[in-house]
Amino acid sequence: LDDSRLGDLMHVAAELLYRAQCFDNVALCALQPGGQELRARIALGAHAEALKRYLRVPLSFSPDAFHAAVSKGADLLIEDINADNIRERIPAWYRQHINARSFLLLPIQIGAKSVGLVYGDRRGKALHIAPQTLGLLKSLRNQITLAVRQKNSH
Repeated sequence: LDDSRLGDLMHVAAELLYRAQCFDNVALCALQPGGQELRARIALGAHAEALKRYLRVPLSFSPDAFHAAVSKGADLLIEDINADNIRERIPAWYRQHINARSFLLLPIQIGAKSVGLVYGDRRGKALHIAPQTLGLLKSLRNQITLAVRQKNSH
């Protein structure tokens, strides 16, 4: 994200996600130097500062939803963090500092390695995304992935 053109693209993508009003907060995470975690670099919404400070997804194994998404490159929509089948998969750092009711994770991968993450959340009510809208969100993530791949090839 240090390259100005890629940084500009990331800001535009975050603005698009936020202004589409699907989410209360959005964040774009990037792989940190050393390659040990993804950290929110750009965040928008009422809880943007908390996201920038606390949204850090370790790439080392952890039995939680965030690790499952980034380790497998799997898109993940959690509609309710307190649902019986997911409650134990929400990490303590998330509950303590962010604690949105529902969220979407769209990993950004180059090959089999996660180099970024698109995050969007809803606070008060469950996040429901129409299939067509989800397709558009994934297309935006894919464009971000292409930009990152192109930057890395230069």
